[in-house]
Amino acid sequence: MTAHRFAARPELTTVTGELLIGQNHIALLHGLYDRPGRTAPSLAAWVRASMPYVARFREHPSTLGLSLATGTLHSRWVKRVRRGHRIQVSLTKRGRAIVEHRLPIRIRGWGTYEGMQAINWRDRSAAAAKVDGASISPEFIREAVAYSNAYGIPLLKRQVENEKDVTIYAVTTGLDRSFRLVSREEIDLRGPRRWHAIWTQVQVDRGYVPGEYQEHFADFDQEDVLCYLRELARADRDTEVYCHTYAGRQFLSEQKLQEWLSEEINFRKTDIDSGDVVTLIRGLSATHSKVATAVSNVEALSWTHPDTDQCVGRVFSGDIDRDGHHDLVATNCVSLSCFQLYCDLMGLGIRIETRYILPSGEKPAR
Repeated sequence: MTAHRFAARPELTTVTGELLIGQNHIALLHGLYDRPGRTAPSLAAWVRASMPYVARFREHPSTLGLSLATGTLHSRWVKRVRRGHRIQVSLTKRGRAIVEHRLPIRIRGWGTYEGMQAINWRDRSAAAAKVDGASISPEFIREAVAYSNAYGIPLLKRQVENEKDVTIYAVTTGLDRSFRLVSREEIDLRGPRRWHAIWTQVQVDRGYVPGEYQEHFADFDQEDVLCYLRELARADRDTEVYCHTYAGRQFLSEQKLQEWLSEEINFRKTDIDSGDVVTLIRGLSATHSKVATAVSNVEALSWTHPDTDQCVGRVFSGDIDRDGHHDLVATNCVSLSCFQLYCDLMGLGIRIETRYILPSGEKPAR
């Protein structure tokens, strides 16, 4: 189960034939492009070289997010070769064609790719501020404020409904308090088994043996186990030991293997460190990435009352976790109302639902 095992699948394209690429992926390709010989001697060196590029997409880039993305980058775009305890990575001709935008490319949560020089989250935020200020009418802000005052809930009007829209949840411990904008995977701490498999790869690459592997090979020296897992990865045979360890079985067909890897699992019942679960989900969830791109700047997502000129709500990036991911926060019901309209006007395909969670230690009323 080497990193490229999961990338050996058809390239994703849009209905117009554009290659569909994630923000971390295009940053990783650029990181290789600037290396001598278009080659990085290790995954760690590759991630370090790519950080300046992912920083063009967001204010708080994540090293873990990039590390996870190295395992899902398509095998047609990069070539991986085991060199001792390291994986050497080189840019392929197709990968170079992507970087030099000689192919039609669309970046998830961003739009058409026209070269890295055209990507700057600050410029995008400024542009969004202009669109936002011109599009959300004073009448709607008045209505949202009045609705919140009267009913204590947000006015989540949709301009356009689409089956392909992603749903995010505005989670709060009280409707008079702020909301966190989270994906369904983050609320339930669930996701495809493939995410867990990628986590085990990252752990081994970093020199750690995941918990289930430790139990499975309890009679062996842990350093020996680590070397063994790396040797299997080099020979592209680690899929077998992963399946045997975590499923207690093997798969004859690729179809059944992929179905098993796509099954949704409860990450709380796995050997993932509790501190890594949310970071893993935020690093791999397309929903979180989409919303984080929209919530790019306080000025772009701040609304004032047309009569008093006072701020009535804003949506912003809040506390930063240890790997650079940040909470996405809406200050009140009015800000949620405005953010839903903003998403529709910008064509972001985001649907907001509210969810109330009891404060820690509080019991539900009888």
